[in-house]
Amino acid sequence: MGRWAIALALALVVSGCGDAGDGAGAPATTAPAGTQAPVTTGSPATTAAPEGDCPAAPFTGTISRTVESETGDGIHVVASRSDGELMSAYAYDFGFGGTYTVYVGDHEIDAGGVGSDTLVAPQGGLLATIFLQSEKVVEAGTILELGFVPIVDTGGGAVITGFGADELTGAITIIAVEDDRICFDIDTTDPQQRLDGTVSAEFVG
Repeated sequence: MGRWAIALALALVVSGCGDAGDGAGAPATTAPAGTQAPVTTGSPATTAAPEGDCPAAPFTGTISRTVESETGDGIHVVASRSDGELMSAYAYDFGFGGTYTVYVGDHEIDAGGVGSDTLVAPQGGLLATIFLQSEKVVEAGTILELGFVPIVDTGGGAVITGFGADELTGAITIIAVEDDRICFDIDTTDPQQRLDGTVSAEFVG
């Protein structure tokens, strides 16, 4: 078993994401969100961008989720949040290299449950879960090209039907890893979700 598989197995046990929300991140599956494997395709982490400081706002930008209509009349937005609508962000550091789980919500996330409980969006709410994994320690300027999986869960919303790893595009650029938080720019898209903005997540646990 490779280091990526071992890291994911430990990550999912510690984060308690075993049966949360809607699934995305594995090829053509309806598995729950927390059971998704990390995308390991693409380039390894590289270093390029200048060092910065984490902003105070938990998220600036836009997170949206779409779903294809069952009646065949196209793609519809089922949730879209931006800037001040996304009010909390927390991260769990698994303590080995660049392995983190980051949560961004349009509600006050229960910080006490991060790293131990299954986190899901409340009815009508939105919760983005971002699994970051790198074989290298991430730091300011690290660029992850597909070394991550974002999952956007909308409480009580339409079920994500799944997408293939080859349909996920984009990258994450680490702004800073501080004592109390991690922050990064994210610009990722797949057929059913888009995350475009800056995350500043407080470490818990």
